[in-house]
Amino acid sequence: MAKPFLKWAGGKSWLIEHIEPLLPPFLSSNSFTYVEPFVGSGAMLFWFLDRFPKMEKAIINDLNGDLINVYRTISLQPEELISILDIMQKEYHFLEDDEDGKKIYYFDPPYKPISSSSSFGAYTKDGFGDWDQVRLKEFCDILDGKGYKWVLSNSDVRENGGDNFFDDMYSDYNILRVNAKRSINSNKDGRGLVSEIIINNIYL
Repeated sequence: MAKPFLKWAGGKSWLIEHIEPLLPPFLSSNSFTYVEPFVGSGAMLFWFLDRFPKMEKAIINDLNGDLINVYRTISLQPEELISILDIMQKEYHFLEDDEDGKKIYYFDPPYKPISSSSSFGAYTKDGFGDWDQVRLKEFCDILDGKGYKWVLSNSDVRENGGDNFFDDMYSDYNILRVNAKRSINSNKDGRGLVSEIIINNIYL
């Protein structure tokens, strides 16, 4: 059975049993074109592909360009994609199977902005927001659970007039505050000290 290759927060697999009774009978006996402009994970698309062999053509679209590129790659270059995924899988299992724990992935993510004029989060096309910072912390938890050591640097939100975002999130780890020289406009020489944090699990 053809199944979605992505887990999607808004997946509609659960709706299929409600939609199936509404479908016209001709779908089982006549050729037809399937159109889905908001395809997402394609739960409905793959169900149609499996359920109706007479489906002659499928036209899909989505505003998420990366997602559409994935569909195109699977459609046009499946062998190349499988080869790349196989390499990634082997690298992942190498990390999992390494029992000596003698590794240390330094993280220097886009810094969390400490003011409305800061733009560290715009480092990537889609930005690097709080949710991405949370995901990075969850990855650090995984590494810690496997016995790997890591170090992460970021802006010191708390000491620069903000909240306890990092202090609360990384409360189980070591947090070191340091003064970093940064170009700012408040000094006559254009330079000043800004507090940054170094988070790590080295001596835990």
